[in-house]
Amino acid sequence: SGGKGKTCALAINPESTILLAGHGGEAVWLDPFSAQWATSSYFGTILPSWAMNSNLEGQIKEYMQDDWVNLLPQVFYKTQSYKNPSSTFFVYKLGKLSGYEQAKLFLQSPFANSAVIDLSLRALNDEYLGVDDDTDLLNLQLTVRGEGMVSAAGLTAEMQDMYYRLDKDLKRFMDEVDELCSLGDVLYVVTASQEEYVSPEYLKQYGIPTGYFVGDRSMSLLGTYLMAIYGQVDFFVGYSNGQLYLNREEIRLAGLDFDDVAQKVAEFMRRFEGVQTAFTA
Repeated sequence: SGGKGKTCALAINPESTILLAGHGGEAVWLDPFSAQWATSSYFGTILPSWAMNSNLEGQIKEYMQDDWVNLLPQVFYKTQSYKNPSSTFFVYKLGKLSGYEQAKLFLQSPFANSAVIDLSLRALNDEYLGVDDDTDLLNLQLTVRGEGMVSAAGLTAEMQDMYYRLDKDLKRFMDEVDELCSLGDVLYVVTASQEEYVSPEYLKQYGIPTGYFVGDRSMSLLGTYLMAIYGQVDFFVGYSNGQLYLNREEIRLAGLDFDDVAQKVAEFMRRFEGVQTAFTA
Protein backbone atom coordinates (compact mmCIF):
# COMPACT_ATOMS: atom_id res chain seq x y z
CA SER A 1 0.00 0.00 0.00
CA GLY A 2 3.03 2.27 0.00
CA GLY A 3 2.53 3.12 3.65
CA LYS A 4 -1.13 4.03 3.20
CA GLY A 5 -2.43 0.99 5.11
CA LYS A 6 -2.71 1.34 8.87
CA THR A 7 -1.72 -1.12 11.59
CA CYS A 8 -3.19 -0.92 15.09
CA ALA A 9 -2.49 -3.35 17.94
CA LEU A 10 -4.53 -3.37 21.13
CA ALA A 11 -3.87 -5.81 23.94
CA ILE A 12 -4.07 -6.49 27.63
CA ASN A 13 -0.31 -6.71 28.18
CA PRO A 14 2.55 -4.72 26.62
CA GLU A 15 4.56 -7.75 25.42
CA SER A 16 1.73 -8.97 23.22
CA THR A 17 0.97 -5.50 21.90
CA ILE A 18 4.53 -4.82 20.82
CA LEU A 19 4.72 -8.10 18.92
CA LEU A 20 1.36 -7.46 17.27
CA ALA A 21 2.22 -3.88 16.26
CA GLY A 22 5.58 -4.54 14.67
CA HIS A 23 7.79 -1.57 13.85
CA GLY A 24 5.35 0.68 12.05
CA GLY A 25 2.01 0.29 13.80
CA GLU A 26 0.23 1.94 16.69
CA ALA A 27 0.43 -0.03 19.95
CA VAL A 28 -1.81 0.50 22.95
CA TRP A 29 -2.07 -1.72 26.03
CA LEU A 30 -3.48 -1.74 29.54
CA ASP A 31 -0.96 -0.48 32.07
CA PRO A 32 -0.39 -3.27 34.65
CA PHE A 33 -0.38 -0.84 37.58
CA SER A 34 -3.27 1.50 36.72
CA ALA A 35 -5.23 -0.49 34.09
CA GLN A 36 -5.36 2.66 31.96
CA TRP A 37 -4.44 2.69 28.27
CA ALA A 38 -0.73 3.24 27.70
CA THR A 39 1.95 3.13 25.02
CA SER A 40 5.67 3.86 24.76
CA SER A 41 7.69 6.64 23.18
CA TYR A 42 8.76 4.24 20.43
CA PHE A 43 5.24 4.29 18.99
CA GLY A 44 4.56 7.98 19.51
CA THR A 45 4.99 10.85 21.91
CA ILE A 46 1.35 10.66 23.05
CA LEU A 47 -1.48 8.15 23.02
CA PRO A 48 -3.72 8.07 19.96
CA SER A 49 -6.72 10.33 20.52
CA TRP A 50 -9.15 7.42 20.71
CA ALA A 51 -7.17 5.82 23.55
CA MET A 52 -6.64 9.12 25.33
CA ASN A 53 -10.36 9.91 25.19
CA SER A 54 -11.18 6.50 26.66
CA ASN A 55 -8.91 7.26 29.63
CA LEU A 56 -10.38 10.72 30.11
CA GLU A 57 -13.95 9.42 30.01
CA GLY A 58 -13.17 6.83 32.69
CA GLN A 59 -14.64 3.92 30.78
CA ILE A 60 -12.32 1.37 32.38
CA LYS A 61 -12.93 2.82 35.85
CA GLU A 62 -16.59 1.96 35.38
CA TYR A 63 -15.66 -1.67 34.71
CA MET A 64 -13.49 -1.66 37.83
CA GLN A 65 -16.49 -0.83 40.00
CA ASP A 66 -18.45 -3.86 38.80
CA ASP A 67 -18.63 -7.21 40.55
CA TRP A 68 -17.50 -10.16 38.48
CA VAL A 69 -20.12 -12.86 39.00
CA ASN A 70 -21.43 -15.71 36.87
CA LEU A 71 -22.94 -14.39 33.66
CA LEU A 72 -25.27 -17.36 33.18
CA PRO A 73 -27.34 -19.64 35.46
CA GLN A 74 -25.40 -22.27 37.41
CA VAL A 75 -26.51 -25.12 35.13
CA PHE A 76 -24.18 -23.78 32.39
CA TYR A 77 -21.05 -24.22 34.56
CA LYS A 78 -19.59 -27.72 34.54
CA THR A 79 -16.61 -27.16 36.84
CA GLN A 80 -16.08 -25.69 40.27
CA SER A 81 -14.97 -22.16 41.01
CA TYR A 82 -11.30 -21.49 41.67
CA LYS A 83 -12.24 -19.10 44.45
CA ASN A 84 -14.99 -21.30 45.88
CA PRO A 85 -14.08 -24.96 45.13
CA SER A 86 -17.29 -26.29 46.69
CA SER A 87 -19.51 -24.45 44.21
CA THR A 88 -19.76 -23.23 40.63
CA PHE A 89 -20.77 -19.80 41.94
CA PHE A 90 -18.22 -17.04 42.46
CA VAL A 91 -18.06 -13.31 43.05
CA TYR A 92 -15.08 -10.95 42.77
CA LYS A 93 -15.71 -7.47 44.13
CA LEU A 94 -13.41 -5.24 42.10
CA GLY A 95 -14.96 -2.10 43.58
CA LYS A 96 -13.84 -3.08 47.08
CA LEU A 97 -10.19 -2.94 45.98
CA SER A 98 -8.00 -0.02 45.00
CA GLY A 99 -4.70 0.78 43.36
CA TYR A 100 -2.53 -2.03 42.06
CA GLU A 101 -4.64 -4.82 43.58
CA GLN A 102 -7.73 -3.53 41.81
CA ALA A 103 -5.87 -3.17 38.51
CA LYS A 104 -4.38 -6.67 38.85
CA LEU A 105 -7.78 -8.31 39.36
CA PHE A 106 -9.32 -6.27 36.54
CA LEU A 107 -6.64 -7.49 34.11
CA GLN A 108 -7.41 -11.10 35.09
CA SER A 109 -11.15 -10.63 34.61
CA PRO A 110 -13.30 -10.76 31.45
CA PHE A 111 -13.76 -7.01 31.75
CA ALA A 112 -10.24 -6.57 30.34
CA ASN A 113 -11.39 -8.31 27.15
CA SER A 114 -14.44 -6.04 27.02
CA ALA A 115 -12.20 -2.99 27.38
CA VAL A 116 -10.02 -4.16 24.46
CA ILE A 117 -13.13 -4.64 22.31
CA ASP A 118 -14.48 -1.22 23.33
CA LEU A 119 -11.24 0.48 22.32
CA SER A 120 -10.98 -1.50 19.09
CA LEU A 121 -14.37 -0.13 18.03
CA ARG A 122 -13.17 3.40 18.78
CA ALA A 123 -10.07 2.77 16.69
CA LEU A 124 -12.15 1.38 13.82
CA ASN A 125 -14.25 4.52 13.71
CA ASP A 126 -11.63 7.18 14.45
CA GLU A 127 -8.93 5.70 12.19
CA TYR A 128 -11.43 4.87 9.42
CA LEU A 129 -10.06 1.35 9.24
CA GLY A 130 -11.27 -0.78 6.36
CA VAL A 131 -13.23 1.91 4.54
CA ASP A 132 -10.89 2.60 1.60
CA ASP A 133 -8.97 0.56 -0.96
CA ASP A 134 -5.85 0.24 1.20
CA THR A 135 -5.59 -2.82 3.45
CA ASP A 136 -5.58 -2.05 7.18
CA LEU A 137 -4.62 -4.40 10.00
CA LEU A 138 -6.19 -4.45 13.45
CA ASN A 139 -4.56 -6.92 15.86
CA LEU A 140 -6.21 -7.71 19.21
CA GLN A 141 -5.02 -9.81 22.13
CA LEU A 142 -7.72 -11.35 24.32
CA THR A 143 -7.57 -14.00 27.02
CA VAL A 144 -9.63 -16.63 28.80
CA ARG A 145 -6.98 -17.36 31.44
CA GLY A 146 -6.90 -15.24 34.55
CA GLU A 147 -3.53 -15.72 36.24
CA GLY A 148 -3.89 -17.98 39.26
CA MET A 149 -7.42 -19.09 38.27
CA VAL A 150 -6.46 -22.48 36.81
CA SER A 151 -7.34 -25.57 38.83
CA ALA A 152 -5.64 -28.98 38.75
CA ALA A 153 -8.24 -30.03 36.20
CA GLY A 154 -7.44 -26.98 34.08
CA LEU A 155 -10.90 -25.52 33.55
CA THR A 156 -12.65 -23.54 36.29
CA ALA A 157 -16.02 -21.82 36.50
CA GLU A 158 -14.18 -18.51 36.12
CA MET A 159 -12.60 -19.63 32.86
CA GLN A 160 -15.94 -20.89 31.57
CA ASP A 161 -17.42 -17.51 32.37
CA MET A 162 -14.62 -15.78 30.48
CA TYR A 163 -15.44 -17.92 27.43
CA TYR A 164 -19.13 -17.00 27.64
CA ARG A 165 -18.37 -13.30 28.00
CA LEU A 166 -15.73 -13.34 25.28
CA ASP A 167 -18.26 -14.91 22.93
CA LYS A 168 -20.57 -11.94 23.52
CA ASP A 169 -17.74 -9.44 23.07
CA LEU A 170 -16.65 -11.00 19.77
CA LYS A 171 -20.22 -10.90 18.48
CA ARG A 172 -20.41 -7.23 19.43
CA PHE A 173 -17.14 -6.55 17.61
CA MET A 174 -18.10 -8.45 14.45
CA ASP A 175 -21.53 -6.82 14.28
CA GLU A 176 -19.88 -3.40 14.35
CA VAL A 177 -17.34 -4.39 11.70
CA ASP A 178 -20.20 -5.58 9.48
CA GLU A 179 -21.80 -2.14 9.82
CA LEU A 180 -18.60 -0.28 8.92
CA CYS A 181 -17.09 -2.50 6.24
CA SER A 182 -18.28 -4.59 3.34
CA LEU A 183 -18.42 -8.25 4.37
CA GLY A 184 -16.25 -9.38 1.47
CA ASP A 185 -13.54 -6.88 2.44
CA VAL A 186 -12.90 -8.31 5.92
CA LEU A 187 -10.65 -11.24 6.85
CA TYR A 188 -10.63 -12.61 10.41
CA VAL A 189 -7.61 -14.60 11.58
CA VAL A 190 -7.83 -16.27 15.00
CA THR A 191 -4.77 -17.82 16.64
CA ALA A 192 -3.89 -19.09 20.12
CA SER A 193 -0.58 -18.60 21.88
CA GLN A 194 -0.86 -21.18 24.64
CA GLU A 195 -2.36 -24.53 25.49
CA GLU A 196 -4.34 -25.40 28.57
CA TYR A 197 -2.44 -26.63 31.61
CA VAL A 198 -3.77 -29.95 32.88
CA SER A 199 -2.16 -31.61 35.89
CA PRO A 200 -0.68 -35.12 35.70
CA GLU A 201 -3.16 -36.23 38.40
CA TYR A 202 -6.06 -35.24 36.17
CA LEU A 203 -4.58 -36.96 33.11
CA LYS A 204 -3.95 -40.18 35.04
CA GLN A 205 -7.70 -40.49 35.66
CA TYR A 206 -8.06 -41.11 31.92
CA GLY A 207 -5.13 -43.49 31.59
CA ILE A 208 -2.94 -40.95 29.80
CA PRO A 209 0.82 -41.47 30.36
CA THR A 210 2.07 -38.48 32.30
CA GLY A 211 4.21 -37.34 35.22
CA TYR A 212 6.33 -34.54 36.65
CA PHE A 213 9.84 -33.68 35.57
CA VAL A 214 12.08 -32.08 38.22
CA GLY A 215 15.06 -30.58 36.45
CA ASP A 216 17.54 -30.20 39.35
CA ARG A 217 16.96 -33.71 40.68
CA SER A 218 17.24 -35.20 37.21
CA MET A 219 20.52 -33.38 36.51
CA SER A 220 21.97 -34.72 39.74
CA LEU A 221 21.08 -38.31 38.84
CA LEU A 222 22.34 -37.84 35.30
CA GLY A 223 25.66 -36.50 36.57
CA THR A 224 26.12 -39.54 38.81
CA TYR A 225 25.31 -41.83 35.88
CA LEU A 226 27.81 -40.15 33.55
CA MET A 227 30.60 -40.15 36.18
CA ALA A 228 30.10 -43.89 36.67
CA ILE A 229 30.79 -44.34 32.96
CA TYR A 230 33.35 -41.66 32.12
CA GLY A 231 34.83 -40.50 35.41
CA GLN A 232 34.94 -37.05 37.03
CA VAL A 233 34.10 -34.45 34.34
CA ASP A 234 32.21 -31.15 34.50
CA PHE A 235 29.59 -32.33 32.00
CA PHE A 236 27.01 -29.55 32.16
CA VAL A 237 26.86 -25.84 31.41
CA GLY A 238 23.25 -25.52 32.54
CA TYR A 239 19.59 -26.48 32.17
CA SER A 240 16.72 -24.23 31.14
CA ASN A 241 13.20 -24.73 29.81
CA GLY A 242 13.60 -28.33 28.76
CA GLN A 243 17.06 -27.75 27.27
CA LEU A 244 20.20 -29.37 28.73
CA TYR A 245 23.46 -27.73 27.70
CA LEU A 246 26.59 -29.92 27.73
CA ASN A 247 30.05 -28.53 28.40
CA ARG A 248 31.59 -29.29 25.04
CA GLU A 249 35.05 -27.96 25.95
CA GLU A 250 35.38 -29.99 29.18
CA ILE A 251 34.18 -33.14 27.43
CA ARG A 252 36.81 -32.61 24.71
CA LEU A 253 39.60 -32.01 27.25
CA ALA A 254 38.65 -35.27 28.98
CA GLY A 255 39.30 -37.07 25.68
CA LEU A 256 35.67 -38.14 25.30
CA ASP A 257 33.59 -38.29 22.16
CA PHE A 258 30.96 -35.55 22.45
CA ASP A 259 28.38 -37.35 20.30
CA ASP A 260 28.75 -40.50 22.39
CA VAL A 261 28.20 -38.55 25.63
CA ALA A 262 25.21 -36.72 24.16
CA GLN A 263 23.64 -40.00 23.08
CA LYS A 264 24.12 -41.48 26.56
CA VAL A 265 22.44 -38.37 28.03
CA ALA A 266 19.43 -38.66 25.71
CA GLU A 267 19.02 -42.38 26.45
CA PHE A 268 19.14 -41.76 30.20
CA MET A 269 16.69 -38.83 30.10
CA ARG A 270 14.09 -40.90 28.28
CA ARG A 271 13.80 -43.10 31.37
CA PHE A 272 12.44 -40.30 33.55
CA GLU A 273 8.78 -40.02 34.44
CA GLY A 274 7.37 -36.95 32.74
CA VAL A 275 9.79 -37.14 29.79
CA GLN A 276 8.20 -38.25 26.54
CA THR A 277 11.41 -38.23 24.53
CA ALA A 278 14.82 -36.62 24.32
CA PHE A 279 16.91 -35.57 21.34
CA THR A 280 20.54 -34.63 20.83
CA ALA A 281 21.29 -31.33 19.14
